[in-house]
Amino acid sequence: MPEDGRRRSIKKSQEMLKNSGMYIKYTLVIIFEWYVHLRE
Repeated sequence: MPEDGRRRSIKKSQEMLKNSGMYIKYTLVIIFEWYVHLRE
């Protein structure tokens, strides 16, 4: 039983990593747009 719980928590952390990865990409896009806007 503990093995199943561990597997579930690993899957949960993988989903969290995927979500945070999307947030990071989104933030990078915003920073890039802002940087390009400043250079104009």
